Amino acid sequence: MIKMAKKKQNKKSKKNKTSKRKKIDKQEKQIRAIIGVLAFIFFLVFLFIIISNISRSFTWEELRFEKRKMGDIIFYNTELPIWYENGEPTNKMEQSFRNDPRKLEKIPIEGDIELKENIALAFKDGFSCPRTNLATMVLQINFFGRLKNNVFFSGMIEKTLEEQNISCESDNYNILIIKESDETKIVRDGNCYRLLVNDCEIVEISERFMLGWHETNLKLKNN
Repeated sequence: MIKMAKKKQNKKSKKNKTSKRKKIDKQEKQIRAIIGVLAFIFFLVFLFIIISNISRSFTWEELRFEKRKMGDIIFYNTELPIWYENGEPTNKMEQSFRNDPRKLEKIPIEGDIELKENIALAFKDGFSCPRTNLATMVLQINFFGRLKNNVFFSGMIEKTLEEQNISCESDNYNILIIKESDETKIVRDGNCYRLLVNDCEIVEISERFMLGWHETNLKLKNN
């Protein structure tokens, strides 16, 4: 009788152990499944962060651009090299663009953009576009001002420059003449740069001028 009782206890004990083991195995599977799900979520978040950072920054013509949003307005921020020494930039200026430089690149430039110390900025008779003041302010203050160019006759019409005996043949001046056209592009004529504007793309042509200046500097640096 005693032996029979012991056998029954042993069987019951084995069943309990087996049942406990199954519960432990089940719990371990659940834990592994939870860890797997958390790891997958972490991977997705990490991947999203990487993709977001990549989409916010890019390189164009050796310039690193950061895409930033302020309210509903998107800016493309970079640093434009001012001077080069031994192939390396010795000074830079921060610049914010309203337009993607990769899109601005499509605006053609006929001729290199090389700047003299004195700049005359003028409009062709009858030119009238929204955001003109914004575009000229960016050129005067954020660009020419930082390059320490002297800007004269800003906003005056081309005829006024002629009265001042300033022309495309003037040795100590660059003249930027902004006028309406059927195509947005920049054309160099001696020491003059004609910023031809279609569909009031005044901000686009101004920013393209700055990038064109950088492209000319880059070309000179690499030669």
